[in-house]
Parts: sequence; structure tokens; C-alpha cells
Amino acid sequence: MSEQGLLPPASAAGDVDSRRSPWRWLIPLLIVVLILAAVGWWVARQRASSTDSATSAPTTVTALVTRTDLTETTSYDGVLTFADARTIASKSAGTVTALPASAATVKQGGVLYEIDATPTVLMYGTVPMYRTLQTGVTDGADVKQLEQGLKSLGYDPDGMTVNAAFGSATVSAINAWKASLGLTEDGTVTPAEVQFLPEAIRVQSLSAVVGDSANVGSSLYSASGTQRIAAVSLAASDSTVAKVGVKVKVNLPSGESVPGTVSQVNTVASTSSSSSGGGGSGGGGGAVNQQGGSSTVTSTKVAVTVSVEDPKATDDPDQTPVTVAFRSDGAKGVLAVPATALIALAGGGFAVEVVDDSGATHLVAVEPGLFAVGGLVEVKGDGIEEGATVVVPSGA
Repeated sequence: MSEQGLLPPASAAGDVDSRRSPWRWLIPLLIVVLILAAVGWWVARQRASSTDSATSAPTTVTALVTRTDLTETTSYDGVLTFADARTIASKSAGTVTALPASAATVKQGGVLYEIDATPTVLMYGTVPMYRTLQTGVTDGADVKQLEQGLKSLGYDPDGMTVNAAFGSATVSAINAWKASLGLTEDGTVTPAEVQFLPEAIRVQSLSAVVGDSANVGSSLYSASGTQRIAAVSLAASDSTVAKVGVKVKVNLPSGESVPGTVSQVNTVASTSSSSSGGGGSGGGGGAVNQQGGSSTVTSTKVAVTVSVEDPKATDDPDQTPVTVAFRSDGAKGVLAVPATALIALAGGGFAVEVVDDSGATHLVAVEPGLFAVGGLVEVKGDGIEEGATVVVPSGA
């Protein structure tokens, strides 16, 4: 055979090379990819670690030590209710034919109730409707109240003069008013037709229903004025914070605060009794019944009424729980820092972290004084002075 016959055919040699080529390049390529993936994972891990460290590191802000006047407050529990509670009673006997709805407001000229389909109308005045007003009655404040009410409601056809005298113009005004109600135009007004009250009322809870029989004096419903108040009961020892005219803050359940003014302060003595099985003398407060083992303790409370004018308080229901903040103390011209700047020391006491001119910080021991409205606290101590910068942790 020729030498050429000893060599593999060209096509066979080519097949061998084509089979080896992929394996020769693929394995190194996989190794490079794995190395790059490992490097990428390590870099990403380092970045995530750095981000976590930055996120978890506490951030701080600073504040200046200021010289200012501080006011302290003390808060007490109370309820948001309505002023001038009263009972609306029937002024005539018969069947109740109409009543206002609970929570309704009745203003001057409005119907308080109906007995036997005859309305009793509210008019403003402080003198009760105690007699029938008609031609010939003696002059009086009740006559003037009636004339003021009729004129305010637009019933004055003959130019009535508002005074204490019942005249012919008064009769004309009465008849114009009665005609609007479908009543007999007799020129008279009876206590069953008008009740004088100082202001508009809000219906609280009904004690009668339509169809009930009523007598003169029968209770129909409880009512109040429309003015919102906060009622607070204080122990006698705390009552020095409450004086008529003092401004307070009423904190509502919504988190909002509205201003209020102390309008009334009343001292109320309350008595409580308790009993036990055995007799004997009492060792501690109160009078003790020797035979029955009962004791009576008298305590004194101060009932404080706070007028609330802000409309934010008008939507809350009656008897809504609130807290009332009274100003109980104050300090003028003292050094103060945010209360959150105080650091409790392990050995007791407090300090603040002061920033010096170089940016370094050091602790300065302080004695806290008045904790005031707005989150400030009075501080005293050597090394603390007006204008100094203190650290306040932002998350505090």
C-alpha cells in the first residue's frame, strides 16, 4: 500500500477535530462563568450588608439649650356633655299626640310637644309662664318676653311696642301667631300653649311616648342646652388648678385638642357607707356603728364645668370620654431642652449629650425640673448653658 493509504481520510480527520473542539472550549468557559457568579454574589452581599448597617444605625438630630418660660399641665378625666340639663314636663292633662325625636334641637317658635293635638311652643325667657296672658293682666316681665318672642318670629302686624304692658297690638300679634298654628284666635296665651326657657334645647332621652296619658307636671323627656361642656370631678386637693375663667385644653378621642374655659366650680360633698359582719369601734376614718359594724365616710369633690366653643367638639355624642388639661405650674426664664434629650444614667440621675466645637460629644449631668407643654423640660447643672447644642435621638 502507498503511504497515503496509511493516513486517515481527510474527512475522518476533520470529524475527530470537530468532536474535540466543543469540549476543549466549554469546560474553561464554565469555570469562568462560575468564578464571575461567585464574585457577583460576594459584591451583592457586601452591598446589602452595608445598606443594612446604614439602615439600622441610629440617626440623631440636635437641639439648642434655650432660655424660656415653661408651663406645666395636669390632665384629668372627664366627659363631653351638654349644659343646662332640665326636664320638660306637660303643662296640661290629656293624651300625648306628638313629641320631638331624641337628639333633636328645638328653637324659639318650635313645638316642644303636643297634648290632645294642641302644641306647646318654646319662646325664650327666664321668667316661667306662670299665668294666662290676656287683656287686663298686670304689667310684667312675662308680657315683655311674649312680645319679644312674637316680634322675633315675625308676628307683629300692628307695630307692637315691646314692653311690659299688654295692649291691643299684643292681641293682634298673638292672633297672627295662633292663626299660623291653626289655633283659635282669642288674643290669649296660656301656660299650655307657651313655655319660656332661656335658650334652645336639645332633646336627650324620652320618658313618654305618643299615646301616653299625661297630667300636669308629667315628665315627657329630659333636655339640655345646646352648649357643649366638659364635666370634670376633682379631688379637693387638686381643685386649686380650677378657677372660673381659666383656659384649658380638652383632648378629644380623635386625638385633636380644643380650647375650653372653666365656667363653673362647685364643691360637692358625697357620702359612702360600708358594713361588715362584726361590731366594734372603728380604727380609721368615718363614724362606726358599734352594733352593725357599718361605717360612713364623707368625701369632698369639686365639680368643674368647662365651656367648649370649638365646632370640632359638636359632633361627638353625649358622655364622650375626654381628658382636660389644666395649667398647674410654671417657671420663667429657665434653661430647657427637649425631654427626649435626657439620658438616664446607670448609677442614677440624668445627663444630656453635649456637642462641642469640634463635633465631639460628651455627657453633662443635669437635674430635670419642670416637664412642660410642648415636650420641653427644665434642666439645671454645671456645664449646661444657653446656646449649647445637645443630641436628640431622632427615634426617641
